[in-house]
Amino acid sequence: MYDVTTNQLWISLQKALRRPLLQGQGYAVVLDIENPLLADHLRAMLRKMGHATDGSFSPSLVKINDDAAAALVDKYVETADKRVF
Repeated sequence: MYDVTTNQLWISLQKALRRPLLQGQGYAVVLDIENPLLADHLRAMLRKMGHATDGSFSPSLVKINDDAAAALVDKYVETADKRVF
């Protein structure tokens, strides 16, 4: 299975947020996270930040609202990696 440290999960999460695979779902944003440990880590971080997630349709897809997506980017993406459109 997967043998990773918490630091490796943080690094993977930051990489996923720098180049997300996003799919608009009306009111939500969907992140495609292939590593199940990273997906669980992401869900736990969002819960700690006060946001809910929905993974009921696929364990690798993490469905969040736009406020949760903005909070993730604000907290975990370095300023130099943020782009203004």
